[in-house]
Amino acid sequence: QVVAGEEGKFLPTVDPLKDIDKPMCLPEEEGVLLKRPGDVCEDLKRGMLVLDTDEGSVQRFSGDTRAKTLVPVGGKSIHKSVGAPEIVKNPRGVTVAPDGALIVCDTWSHRVLRFAPPGSAEEMEKPAVLAGMPNTWGRQAHQLAFPSCAILDADGSLLVADTNNHRIQRFEPNSQEATTLAGSSSCKKGDALHE
Repeated sequence: QVVAGEEGKFLPTVDPLKDIDKPMCLPEEEGVLLKRPGDVCEDLKRGMLVLDTDEGSVQRFSGDTRAKTLVPVGGKSIHKSVGAPEIVKNPRGVTVAPDGALIVCDTWSHRVLRFAPPGSAEEMEKPAVLAGMPNTWGRQAHQLAFPSCAILDADGSLLVADTNNHRIQRFEPNSQEATTLAGSSSCKKGDALHE
């Protein structure tokens, strides 16, 4: 059973050069179709959050109404540039914090972001960087390389699957430095089951 999107259909790409004779607006299928869903989780109000990797967005689906775009802040736009530092680029993971905030792995920007809880007074503010350095990858304890998943530990620490560094990093609350929980702190790739 399809619970988000429509079976066999996907969100079309708007090309401003190719579609020059069409009005510059989001497709009418916006809020119904998905392009490349990469992750899904439930929010505190039992709504379904769908992360769309291609669109760099998180949408909330509930019932038979159109989805609401929660990320990017303020909704989607056809005017986006992957070079812009505020744009979420090919995110791979989304989870919900105990306060309802959205934690997003901004994979191609090598960072993990915290978006304020939907409906809060801070909802329209820019996201906070919880881990990594925006648009800079590296192997130091405070850097990430294509993070793909993040969760919050019971004590509020952020655990990050630092994919291309072959490690799991633990960031304590309000800290940009991490410790390696699994894998190699020197980012050595394992090549056997015993490593």
